[in-house]
Amino acid sequence: MASKDITARRILVVDDNANMRLLIRRGLRDAFKSAEFLECTDGSEAVYMLRGMPEDKLPDVVVTDLEMQPLSGLEFLREIRGNNDYGARVRMIPIILVSDQTDVTIIDKILGAGANAFVSRPVSMSTLAERIRQILASPPTFVGIVNAHGPGQHFFGPASKWVLQHVHRAKADGRKVLTIPSRPRAAVAAPQDEAAAA
Repeated sequence: MASKDITARRILVVDDNANMRLLIRRGLRDAFKSAEFLECTDGSEAVYMLRGMPEDKLPDVVVTDLEMQPLSGLEFLREIRGNNDYGARVRMIPIILVSDQTDVTIIDKILGAGANAFVSRPVSMSTLAERIRQILASPPTFVGIVNAHGPGQHFFGPASKWVLQHVHRAKADGRKVLTIPSRPRAAVAAPQDEAAAA
């Protein structure tokens, strides 16, 4: 199935700027017409929402700002990926970070912490929509590293080239590495336009 045929049922937008949440929601509405949009004003509100949400109501993808208070997008990402108290379904939700920071070290830190993608501002809605479709069409394998950064400090995230650097070091050090394949269970085919089908 082509990525342009993939849609999302539920999208969570996390940003402390109401105008940005509106802009992203309106921009993605064109690409995902039937999607339900959820909103949070910062990472801590998003963590609270996801923690209490039934599995069948979880978002298919989270689009979050990087710089927010009291919990930033990066801290939110680390909480979701690194907390064993959340079920696998929550920990494997695709997360895309959005920021006007384009410093390579910041981007490496974001992707190394388990983000599925990074999109820079000003945000191109067509690019963001395509990234969402690509992630839903081909969910990555997730990697768990036990004691990744020391005793009790575990890592969990999609198997990107940034994460695989951690994996190679962990295996060399004799630490346990788990791999968990994702399933595109949340991705559904976009409804066909009646005019195109005729």
